[in-house]
Amino acid sequence: MCQSRRVTNRTVFALAAWTATAAIAVGAGLTAIAEVGAGITDRTVKPMTSAQVKAALAEPVPSTLSPTQTPSVKPPAKPPVRLTSKPAPTVTVTASPTTSNLASEAGYVVASCNQSQPYLLSWTPLQGYSAGQVRRNPPGPVFVQFLSGPKQVIMTISCKGELPLAAVRTFYRHRYDQPGWGV
Repeated sequence: MCQSRRVTNRTVFALAAWTATAAIAVGAGLTAIAEVGAGITDRTVKPMTSAQVKAALAEPVPSTLSPTQTPSVKPPAKPPVRLTSKPAPTVTVTASPTTSNLASEAGYVVASCNQSQPYLLSWTPLQGYSAGQVRRNPPGPVFVQFLSGPKQVIMTISCKGELPLAAVRTFYRHRYDQPGWGV
């Protein structure tokens, strides 16, 4: 009887030690998550309204140069690209005027123009679609085909000057070899 009591005391002690260790580990984990999460979820910078942006851009930038010093920065070789407020629905100009991210309901294409000739740099189908046939560069039309079941979306890339553009066409493939379609 005395020996069974020792086993019980050891079991209770082991259970208490395990519980205390688990509680400390969970507390430390929650504290670490709270610290990391605070930097992710807290908004330290508030977005500006368009009026605030215009006011900030209108303010002169204070110069650290004395009146006798001249800035060492050279003006840009060509003027910056100006985007219109109403871009074409499938074209977004990003890094330069010759490279564009083009979008469709089935996927995205990054294309460029070199001497008014289109080139596909990359393509990414959206979830539920896969890439089918692709022609990356001339001669002939440059295109990518995205497939999803009987639906196919073809993005044909062309150039207007040095700006890549996409023509998007959607088709539904029919399978006449299935019962009920006839021959």
